[in-house]
Amino acid sequence: MEEVNIHWTQLFGNKFRFALHPLMLSKEGYQVKLNTKIVGQSKALSFPVIVTFDETYVVEYVSRTLELLNPKKYNEWQKIVSKAYDHWE
Repeated sequence: MEEVNIHWTQLFGNKFRFALHPLMLSKEGYQVKLNTKIVGQSKALSFPVIVTFDETYVVEYVSRTLELLNPKKYNEWQKIVSKAYDHWE
């Protein structure tokens, strides 16, 4: 069966099991070859696909982190990100 190109939003199950990658912020996105279940297809079958992860994946991933940390104000989140950036650098 030939590989089909899909967007990460078409993955079935936990879409956020994939780690972030710098290419996700590029215009082309980050592509991964998988055998996986696809939304709207048979839940019993896996299909060979090339999944594109782009900036929307990064935004959704970070948003879920925000939800877990539940900062009360934007400035609280900005302070943490600034410290993390300094630590990384």
